[in-house]
Amino acid sequence: MHKFTLFLLLAMGFAFTSQAQQEAVTKDGKVVLLFDNGTWKYAESSIPNAKDVTPSVKEIAPDTPVDIKDIQLEKSTVIEGPSAKLKKYFKSKNIVRADFTLSGKEGKAYLKMNWKVQTPEAFSYFGFIKKGENLTLELLGGKTIELVFTKEAEPTEYAKYGFSTYQVEVPLNPEQINLLQTGIVQKAIMNWGRRSEEYLVKNPTYFVNQLPKILK
Repeated sequence: MHKFTLFLLLAMGFAFTSQAQQEAVTKDGKVVLLFDNGTWKYAESSIPNAKDVTPSVKEIAPDTPVDIKDIQLEKSTVIEGPSAKLKKYFKSKNIVRADFTLSGKEGKAYLKMNWKVQTPEAFSYFGFIKKGENLTLELLGGKTIELVFTKEAEPTEYAKYGFSTYQVEVPLNPEQINLLQTGIVQKAIMNWGRRSEEYLVKNPTYFVNQLPKILK
């Protein structure tokens, strides 16, 4: 009986593992495995004839014009992971999370970020989000995109509940849109007022899946 139960648990574990990853194909035919914790790795095998494969995402030149709908999508958690700074002081409550919301208005695209920091004293550790600072996204392949904050944002601190939030919105230009809708995000570096930190990317294909929904 115990052996049968162990077998079931192992089988369930393998099933969960397979569901917790996605596959993507690079231009040269390499298969990439994307995991829910924001990490990725190349699969052991690649597609033998990459030219014969129709990619799920078509490469778009950065200068290609874009036509934006008037729409707002549902928010989605894209970044979620421990803060290097908070880990020095808190054993468990040290997570930083960012929910993204894409929208289009009057022909322009915007990305709203709702940052949640697992401390009621966010200003002491991170300061403001300063105008001119940025969130740097590194795509698979090495290209980077800087999402520059156009306004300063201060944290709203909830001492009773033990966390703080920052609300900020950045415009997306056509070049950024064209790069992001064909790019897998492998690294996210947030430049806060007092420090820069790298966080886990929970949803590497967020822009690939969501940006087409705001385009006409």
